[in-house]
Amino acid sequence: CARPRAHTTAGSMPLGDGDAERFDPMMLQMAQQVAAMADGENPIELLLDLYFGFLRRKTDFFDAPERCKEAVLAAYQRQADAVAAASASKQAKAAKQAAAAAAEAADAAAMEIRGAESRARDAVASGEALDEAVASAVEETARAAERYRRECARAREALAAECER
Repeated sequence: CARPRAHTTAGSMPLGDGDAERFDPMMLQMAQQVAAMADGENPIELLLDLYFGFLRRKTDFFDAPERCKEAVLAAYQRQADAVAAASASKQAKAAKQAAAAAAEAADAAAMEIRGAESRARDAVASGEALDEAVASAVEETARAAERYRRECARAREALAAECER
């Protein structure tokens, strides 16, 4: 820590996920071993203690405590920001999908309503009673509107569920 790298500020990632993932097998093996010996303790906290103990014993990490604390907090913040960005992206995608489903339902309802109007005009033109044609068109329009309302409610529920995750 006595020799900090310039590109390790809170906003930038020193290693992208692609580069960092090559260490995942080693880190997972360590995490599994720590979890196996946790004996009721929080394995994540034990893994952090293990890592900081390594830094204390084998490096000069703690020679500049304030700078080291800043480095740890900056690393935490970079990861927290990455989680928040991924969550926001996921929510935006869910919102876009919900909006597309609602628009599709609206288009389908509009087509059904236009079809009902057309059938009512055809019925009147062929001599059917105006009242019956209008009643039929009103029923079809109401059914289409109800389907549209249900689809919009489903889309809102899906979006709410995604936003809760």
